Parts: sequence; structure tokens; C-alpha cells
Amino acid sequence: MIYTNGLTYDLKGHDGGKQVYSGQKPSYTTTGSLLLTHDLERHGLPAGSLFTLGGSFNYNSFRGDGLREAFISQFSARVPLYDDRVIIQAGYFALANQFYGTLLGNNIAASTLGPSSGLLAQVGALGFKPSPTVDVRLYSEDKRYYYHVGVARSISPQGLFPDANENRYGLKFKVKGAKTIVLNEVGYRVESGPSQKKVWLRTGVAYNDSDYTRLDDPNKTNNNYGAYAVGDVQLTQPDSMLPYKGWYMNAYVNQGRENVNYLPGAFGASIYSLGPFDSRPYDLFALGVSKNQYSSWARRNAADADIDYAKASSSISLSYAYRISQGIYLQSALIHTDNPTFAPKLDSSLNANMTLVLVF
Repeated sequence: MIYTNGLTYDLKGHDGGKQVYSGQKPSYTTTGSLLLTHDLERHGLPAGSLFTLGGSFNYNSFRGDGLREAFISQFSARVPLYDDRVIIQAGYFALANQFYGTLLGNNIAASTLGPSSGLLAQVGALGFKPSPTVDVRLYSEDKRYYYHVGVARSISPQGLFPDANENRYGLKFKVKGAKTIVLNEVGYRVESGPSQKKVWLRTGVAYNDSDYTRLDDPNKTNNNYGAYAVGDVQLTQPDSMLPYKGWYMNAYVNQGRENVNYLPGAFGASIYSLGPFDSRPYDLFALGVSKNQYSSWARRNAADADIDYAKASSSISLSYAYRISQGIYLQSALIHTDNPTFAPKLDSSLNANMTLVLVF
């Protein structure tokens, strides 16, 4: 069970008029997720085989932050084969959550402000609700190198809300206009251990066969695609008894199709520490920077409409996750963003965020 409550507010006081970005006015979010698992080994499948049923709910005071509803979040089976060198998962779940790695650190409760690109959302892989999916992982004999492929029904090319409205409870097989999306990722991953620092390097491509309205010609449509490269490297390992502790570096770069995506290019980096103090072995500190570039076609359309627009959006963030007790974290962050909206162009924001995370 994971439950979060968060509050975000722009300390620069830009709360006049209609809200157009998170934090412009005090923005409250709450999420909950419950997962139930059943051991399938007792039914004759290989050891480690699991059936998972999950439910989630979300509420956001600012609609731009996401959904306000409850739904089935996962209904799937996972089967490992050949000494875990082949892992197959099939059913209903969010494909993008299996790829890329958008969290910093090893603990979802402590992790805060990971890579911020919206590439997988733009190419139709990431929605709050699941879709019918098949996911396959192939590992080398030493389990360090892997190839990962997933095939799913994409979310609607019209966006998150039309998709969610049609897929009310999360188990609809087809959604209007949503076709097939394929994600491929290859990588090298070694977890922290005695005399072994963590390294995780991965690169991937996404292809979506759905018809997306073109920014350069609204009367035409095209498929969608993108590519990414991400790396996490542990720089220090001060405690051999707790090998995960230390400083890490994360960096990423993404590129999508410019004539269908508003934010086709993005890059960023973070430096973060797991267990930043000897007395706080389960806390997490992170400092990150990122830049998201707006499509030249979107900028051209805004110029033609005589609308003031931004060329890119840049952010710098400072965050800390404080472990109150086992399974309870308080995350705090300051995020300065130049151009929090594309059009009309607005002054920079300085969002303060506090989130309470419960995991049990």
C-alpha cells in the first residue's frame, strides 16, 4: 500500500487569474495504491511467478496535475523462466512504468524528483490507467546486460483525459484512436554491493502507430516516436556495510518527433545522495537541473496567432526526503522554473512542495 499527500505553491505569488500551472495557486494532490499478489508456483508455474491485482485512486485540486477518480491499476501475471534470465509479464498494467527508471534511489518512498522528461507520456506510453500489455526481459548469464521489449495499446492520441474518460475503470481493451505502441530498451545494470558501486546505463526507442495531429499541418496525421538515453552511476561508497550509501550522478537526454510533440527534446542531470548523513542512512538529498525544448512548429503556430510564447522551459530543483520512521517519509522540494507555461509566456515560478509518503 502506498499513500501520498502533497501540497505545492509558487512562492512568487502568481496566484491571480485562472490557474494554468501546478502551484500557481495552492495545489493539493493525494494518491493511493494497493497491490495484492498471489503465488502462482502453487499452480505449477515456475518459482517466482506472481499474479498481481492493483487498485489506485487520485485526486488533484488542479486538473492539469492529473485524474480525480479510482480505477484498477494492474491485473497481470509475471512468469520468470530459465533461472530468471527470461521474465514475461502480461495483462493490464502501465507499460512506461517498466522502462526508463524515473525514480532516484532504491526506495519509492524516499525517491524524489527523478528525471523529469515527459517523452514517454507524449509518445502515448504513460497514462495513469493501465492498458493491455505484454512485457519481456532477456538477461545475460551474469544478469548484468539486458534487452527489454514491451508491446501495449497506447493511450488515446487525444491525450490523458479523453483516454481516461473512455477507459473509466482501467480494463477497457480498446480506446478510440489508440493503436499499438512498442518500447525497446537495452541496458547494463549492477546494483550496489560490497566493493561494487551501482551502475545503470540504458537507452531505448518508442514507436506508436496511432494517428497524431501534425503541428505543421493540422489536416494531416502521423505516427509518433522517440528515443532516450539515461545513466545512473554511484560515485562514492563510504560504508561497506551499507553499500547503497553514497553520492550518485544521473543524466538523461530525450528526443521525440517535432511535428507532433510540443516538447520533443529534453535533457537534464541530477546529483543525489542516499544516506547523506551517518545519522540519516535512509534519507535522500537531490539537486537537479533540466531543460525541455518546445517544438519549432508549436512556436511558429503561436507566432502566427500573435501569442507570446516560450522557446524552452528550464528548471533547477533542490529536494530532501526525510525518513520519519519505517515506511513514512516527508519529501520537501524547491523548484525554480523558467517559463512554466508555453503560451502565453509567464514569469518564472518558485514552487515549494511538501509531500507525505506512507508505504506499508
